[in-house]
Parts: sequence; C-alpha cells; structure tokens
Amino acid sequence: AGNTFNFTFTAAETMDSGEITVAVPSGWTAPQGVSGTAGYTTATSTGGMVADVINTANSITNWQKGNGCGSIALSATVYQEGGASVECVNLAQGNNKSLQYYRLSSAINWTAYTNVGFWINSSVYIKSGDLSLAFSTANNLGIPQLVNINTAITTSTWTYINLGLGSATRSSILSYGLWEVVGDPAINHANIYIDDILAGPGSPTFPGGGVIDARILQLANTQTLNISYGAGGGISGVTAPAMTGVYAFTTQSRSSDAGTLTAIASSPTITVGNPVPAVTVISPTSTMAGSSGFVLTVNGSNFTSSSTVYFNGNSRTTAFSSSTQITAQILASDIASVGSFPIAVSNPLPGGGTSTAQTFTVLSVNPAPTITSISPASITVDSSGFALTVNGSNFISSSTVQFNGSDRATTFINSNQVQAAILAGDLTATGTFPITVTSPSPGGGISNSEIFTVSAASGGGGTPPVSSVSPTGLNGAPPISSVLFEGQAYPGSSVSALRRFPTSPGYEGASVLSSKVNSDGTFSASLYYFPEADYLFALQAADKDGRKSRIVAFSQFVKGGSALAIKGIFIPPTISLSDN
Repeated sequence: AGNTFNFTFTAAETMDSGEITVAVPSGWTAPQGVSGTAGYTTATSTGGMVADVINTANSITNWQKGNGCGSIALSATVYQEGGASVECVNLAQGNNKSLQYYRLSSAINWTAYTNVGFWINSSVYIKSGDLSLAFSTANNLGIPQLVNINTAITTSTWTYINLGLGSATRSSILSYGLWEVVGDPAINHANIYIDDILAGPGSPTFPGGGVIDARILQLANTQTLNISYGAGGGISGVTAPAMTGVYAFTTQSRSSDAGTLTAIASSPTITVGNPVPAVTVISPTSTMAGSSGFVLTVNGSNFTSSSTVYFNGNSRTTAFSSSTQITAQILASDIASVGSFPIAVSNPLPGGGTSTAQTFTVLSVNPAPTITSISPASITVDSSGFALTVNGSNFISSSTVQFNGSDRATTFINSNQVQAAILAGDLTATGTFPITVTSPSPGGGISNSEIFTVSAASGGGGTPPVSSVSPTGLNGAPPISSVLFEGQAYPGSSVSALRRFPTSPGYEGASVLSSKVNSDGTFSASLYYFPEADYLFALQAADKDGRKSRIVAFSQFVKGGSALAIKGIFIPPTISLSDN
C-alpha cells in the first residue's frame, strides 16, 4: 500500500486526436480524477498534449445554424469519429458569416486551455485562412473571437486542425463553432462537416471497469505521455491486491480517433510481493522453564496469510488473524531450558523478509525454601540487635528472612544458610516470634516457621521462664522441641551438649549445630527433636588436645513443641595433672 505508479508511453508515430487506455487489474484501487484521494490519476506530456473531449458531434442537440448555413444536419455518412458529424448544408457565400455553432446552456471557462483541435471536411476545396474557429460570450456566436484556420481543406478529406488560442479571452464562453471569414465563390453551396472537438491540456477520464482513458490532442513521433496512478493531495497511494503475483496493466492505443484501440505489444506489469513484517509486541513475554506449550500472540504490521513465526530461529505453526496480529504454537521443548530467545516473523518471496526480533524469556523456577534451625533461638528482652543465622535448604541470593512477618536485611551465605539483621526494636517485648524465609517468584514462596523467643532477663545463669509454643513441624513432622545453651568457655575449645532422662544410667551424646567457642569466649549450642519429659542436660568443653573440663549440669522439664534458652553458662577451663 501507499505506492504511486508511473507509466510512460512513447509514440511510434504522430498521434493527432489519438488515445491511450490502461486497464487496471482487479484488486487494485480504482483510478479516479478526484485530487486528495487514493487512486488519483493524472496524464501529462512534454511537447505533446492530453485533451479533454469538448464535443463528440454525435448529436445535433444544441447545435445551431448560423447565417452562413442554409441548414444544419447530423451526418451519419460522413464522419471521422463515433457515428456522425455535424454538417452545415448549402454554404452561402459571404464575408463574416457564422456557420454551424454549439450553444451552451451555461457559460464555461476555457482559460486553462491553450489549444483546440477538431476534424473538418468540405465538399469543395477551401483555401487557407477562409475559415476560422469562433467562440463568443453570447449564446448565438455574436461578436465572436476568431482564430484563423491557416490550413487548406482538401476536397472530401478529413483534415485535423490544431489551433493555439493565444491571448483570446475565454473565461465565459456560451457558444463556439465555425466562421466564414472570406466569401469565396468557389465554395458557394459547399457542405462543411465538423467532428470530435478537443481542448487541452486536459485530464484522463475513467469510463469504468478500472480503465484510465487519455485522449491526445497532439503527440509527435518519439514524444512521451506520462500517466501517474496513485497519490494526490497528500493522500497515500494505491493499495495493491492481497494476493502476490504479476499483474498486467493492459494498455491499448490508436493514432487518431478514427482508428481502433489495439493492445500494445507488451503491456507493463507490476509484481506484488509480500511486505517486510514488523513485530511490536508479543504476549506473553516470558514463562517458567518446564511449562507446557502455549499459544503466543504476535502483534505488529504487514502480516499475511503466509507469514511464519520463528522461535529462536525455528518455524512454528502460525495462524493468521489480521495484518496486525498472528499467533503461533510454542512447544514445551522450546521452553524446557532457561534463557532468552528471539521471536521474529518472516514473509516469503516474492518480496517479503524477516522482521526484527522481540525477546521471549524462559525463567528459572525458584525452589521453595525450608528452615531446619535458627541460631540463636532466643534472647533476653531489650538486648541489642544481632545477626540471626538461619539454616535450611533451597535458599537463593534473593531470599529474605522475615521476623514476625516483617522483612529483615538478609545476607546470603549459601543455599543452606542465610543471616538476617534482627533489630533492637524487635526485642523490646517478651514473647515468641515466627522466623520464616521467602523466595520470590517464579516458584519460590514462604518456608515453614521456626520460633524465636524473647525472654525475661534471668539475672544470671540458669533457666529462664519457659514459653509453651507449638511451631509447625517440617513436612508434617511432629512439633520441634529445642534447647539453646549460651555462655562462655575457653576460646578455641569445643562444647558438647549431653542429655539423659533422670532414670537413665548415663548421658547420651547429642549433636549440636555449632559448638565452636568464639575468639571472645562466647558460645551457642542447640539441641532439637526430643519428646516431652524431664531431662538432665550437661555441657562439657574439650580443648584442641582433647583435655576436657568438668561437666556443668542442668535439670529441666521440656514440654513438647517448646523452645528453651539457658544462658549465662560458664564452663571452667580444661586442666591436666602430671606426676612431677
């Protein structure tokens, strides 16, 4: 769409009063002469001249006899064009007499015309200058303006006359015709015929069926006629058919109006190709890896029924909706892996091409995080802010620890551990608070919760008041019981936590998540997973050489699903004795 096509015809012979027709194939915008509309068509010539048909002389209606004619008649036996001519019968001899003339119902403006052409025939020879073309602002050819016919008229021969109008005033013409300038006895009682009156420069006409018809007032051998078919007045040009292919614009010509239109040897053709498509928006723009196949909607322009969508360079089954939208079936195998993939549309030959690409993103699915423990699990009220260590699995760099449902600044350590900055403001009241971890979509979600206890100050070592809680177990397991031990021991030593039932003969070893004593002498160790009962807990330190401290023991009832904190523990240094 939007094109203007220019056809150039070069005359192989003189074409006085000739004609060129161009038949526009079906499916193209209809040619027309209205400026400012698509399909606007003009015809011009350098040296030659396109004509308007002023009078075909195929009817005697509105033709009048002048005072130089005995009568006028419509001759169906002597004519040049069509099926008749207008005849002045029994020419009367005399100077300055009107012959046959045409009376207009309203004035016309010939100012844009520079030339008038017509055919004339006489039953006798007429010398050059004896006749003129006359036109007048009166409807009876009164007070005419005359343009001499300085061409001799051969007996009973049609002669083409092409007259320049010069500076004659012609803005309001009511009548025109032939005028006898000089009375010549030789032409007394002659019959004068006039046919096919043209004026130019003119415009092409459109007789229907998509035909462009350009009459020619004059066109010499090798001169050209140019037909412009397309845009006008700022409007976009013609629209081509929806189907691709080669379209012939059948062109016919005749050298004069007496001839028959015949097709030229090779009519011009226009090849309609596919446009280059453009992609502006795709929907959706992303999905998660491993998802099922889906229908992708592609919006843009210049799509055709033969357009194909390409996913990462591979064609996909495409359905045409309109020139601005198509859809494509994206396969599950296309989105099995994470990555960014180009989406483009291609139109086939003729013409055609491939659009620029839009990016489709296949996203990874974030796993759901899980918490197995937190450290520490409790702290006394009004403590300073601290770093909470959260242990578990499926942590990612964008995971966030939440304290009692509020996000806290989180540091990613690895997929099994993150740390969160617990604020002093979180520790101003006693109670139990859930610790969770969230990971963003796609996938992701919120973990199970672990309970963090803010307890009352104990005034030293020993066991603080116990708060009864019922935290959610991992993957449906029973509620977790835990005991946190905090205190001081020799830096660099390790602390082991022991427990036994009061009725048991001895302590059993128990794993702790962190038993290394820090450089400042502080330590934190936790025990998990045991049923509700009375317990004896014991802590013992061992140095790097395996020397052990004495046992520090505690007796405590542990309620199922509770979290205890025992703080202010002091483990004495390790010693060894020798015999020396």
